[in-house]
Amino acid sequence: MELNELKDLWKGDGTPHKKQKEIEVLMHAKSHPVFRSVRRQIVVETLAWVMFLLFGYSAFDAATKPLWVGLMLALPVMATLTHHLIGYFWMVSAPVGSIPLSESLRASYRRMRWFTMRDTLLRLAMLVGLVSFFAYGITFTAGKYGLLGVICTATLIQLVFHRTLWGRRLRRLRYTIQALDEAGSH
Repeated sequence: MELNELKDLWKGDGTPHKKQKEIEVLMHAKSHPVFRSVRRQIVVETLAWVMFLLFGYSAFDAATKPLWVGLMLALPVMATLTHHLIGYFWMVSAPVGSIPLSESLRASYRRMRWFTMRDTLLRLAMLVGLVSFFAYGITFTAGKYGLLGVICTATLIQLVFHRTLWGRRLRRLRYTIQALDEAGSH
């Protein structure tokens, strides 16, 4: 199909008509696929970290370590999980209905950028706490320093992956906003 034919088809009577219920669903920024993936990530991470903290206490001998070492792990994890829950609702709380969907998504995009920066910093604190927790009380040898280097490298790779994931989500949301803006200007 040629570009002109596609434009004519788009402008013609062949465009599908949406039911009122479908339009109402589209009006909520929360229904965007980016926010669904964020919700899924938050649920999975929350369950995993809560399980880790509950079972990790006995499995990783947290009772034999000083309280401050346990808090170095528990506090950043709890701060990150709290940030996820509060941040998600903050991101999707952009007003909808009375303003265009693109404006609502734009407000969510700005909020998501701030969330991403804070989340990356909290993630770094959480990973530092995790490495510190497991490294406490170990007498280091050359081999153990090598292993610590591998763990720190893996931690940094995970942090870069996390940042890339959020960057991809932000780009996807920005492309949706641009597409809505372009559709509205025609």
